[in-house]
Amino acid sequence: MRDFTAERELLERKASALEDTLVNFPVPIFGVKANRLPAMVGTGFLLRIREVTFFVTASHVLDAGSESGLWVTDGTSFHQLAMQMYRTRLDVARGLDFDLAFNELPPALREALSRHAPVEVETCDPNHVPHRQIIYSFIGFPASLNKPKLNSSRFDATMLPYRVVCLKPEVFAQLGLNSSVQLAMEFDPPNTKYPDGITRTPPTPKGISGCAVWALGSVAEIDRGMAVPRVVGVGIAHCRNPERLEATRIAGVLETIRAIRPELSAHIPSSRFLGVGVTIH
Repeated sequence: MRDFTAERELLERKASALEDTLVNFPVPIFGVKANRLPAMVGTGFLLRIREVTFFVTASHVLDAGSESGLWVTDGTSFHQLAMQMYRTRLDVARGLDFDLAFNELPPALREALSRHAPVEVETCDPNHVPHRQIIYSFIGFPASLNKPKLNSSRFDATMLPYRVVCLKPEVFAQLGLNSSVQLAMEFDPPNTKYPDGITRTPPTPKGISGCAVWALGSVAEIDRGMAVPRVVGVGIAHCRNPERLEATRIAGVLETIRAIRPELSAHIPSSRFLGVGVTIH
């Protein structure tokens, strides 16, 4: 008789090993509290297209820095994220929520973030087709695990992966989500109902907004050691009813960059589902 529990545990270990190869990509983003302590507000990542490196996050993360700015760290000191960002705006009438922000990194910030690996544009899949057999991972820095300690001047960012599977197509449609723009993932059932039969509440990924969303690979690919993780989106929200994580497709970033930086167009993989017209204010 097959031991399905053992097989599942082995698959989980293989998925975790894949996630371990991705830990140098997320960049923690900080704000400053009234007591001058750093506070985690979100996650970003670097995207490299040829010789140009962009900083990418979610648009709403920028709102946390409206008073004291946003900050990143080189591991020893903080640097202000002092750069004008292109950011998208919610279009409720059309049901579109890109929720993206990005721009090219200035040289000083590029140096400060040099310990983080950039996502190469070739690693991005703007035409990803979600499937229930694919395992996804939102990897970032949840605010719930990164609260500043009043008795310490040191801040160690804690990273956490959230392993999920895509919503069933009928649920996606019921939520009114636009499949050409958005991705929606639910927590894999074993992450909520454990082998002992007890159902536990999924973790709350507050502050994980702006992280790269990775399609780790299909269950079969992961099991056979053939999976090649691809960036398919940018995390934007933790929602309930049903409990899920939502993301904007990476095509939204790539097609917007194509529109404002046409000289890079030849190096950006084309999207079959999404075209972007840009109005800059």
